[in-house]
Amino acid sequence: MKPSINVAMTLKSSARKPAAIAEIQKIAQSLGFLASATGRASISFRIDPEAFERVFGVSAQPVPPRPANERDFGAPGGDVVDAELTVPQELRPYVETIGVMPPGRRFGQ
Repeated sequence: MKPSINVAMTLKSSARKPAAIAEIQKIAQSLGFLASATGRASISFRIDPEAFERVFGVSAQPVPPRPANERDFGAPGGDVVDAELTVPQELRPYVETIGVMPPGRRFGQ
């Protein structure tokens, strides 16, 4: 599988309708995003690092996986960005915020 960055978009309340969500997905795809999950108020996407840098003008920094320890079951790794991301112009009528999804943490031990 090609490396990708996980991104979440929070939708404006006016864009939380099937027709608007379809339009968001179409626009996002034209920018290089691939939808991975949709919810009532957000859509998650994957985007390759080169497209991410082209769209946002910054690069994401990879975070390596972390093994289990005495406190938890570890973390799968992912990406982080130090800058606040600006919603691309084409998505502004629909999207309130956009951000890189931080790496998860596996609780339970």
